[in-house]
Amino acid sequence: MPPPVVYREGVVGVPESITPVTARSRAERTLVGLVFSGLVRLGPGTTYQPDLASSWSSDETGKTWTFTIRDDAVWHDGEPVTADDVVYTVDALKSPEAAGAGAAAWADVTVEAIDARTVRLTLGTPIGGVLAAATQPLLPAHLLGSVPLADLATSEFAR
Repeated sequence: MPPPVVYREGVVGVPESITPVTARSRAERTLVGLVFSGLVRLGPGTTYQPDLASSWSSDETGKTWTFTIRDDAVWHDGEPVTADDVVYTVDALKSPEAAGAGAAAWADVTVEAIDARTVRLTLGTPIGGVLAAATQPLLPAHLLGSVPLADLATSEFAR
């Protein structure tokens, strides 16, 4: 059996808060990209591939997008990734208390958990960048739901 592969990446800067919503500096955003996943991820060229979502579809208007989360998607503590995590993340991004840098991209989006593994995004107007937005790394609602959004950047989880 070959030895395990070791991956190392250098990051310039001192990260202070490592959550997908509160990351501001290049160092913080780089670490978030290494630690967290979104519903989809960038693929070769200009394509998108499944990440936490196993599939997605849109209605004929392009305003309603439905994502199905993989059955085997789990957090670091073994808890399943759920539609509630997507709802929590989008709500945090939109919240002025969380001071999220991505708030503008999500301002016109309504998010709804259809069931534990299905989430629906409804756009005020159809845009071509929905899948790019769906690369947004998610937060675990089961760990952060009781943390006030204003305290997210300084929470134990963010450290």
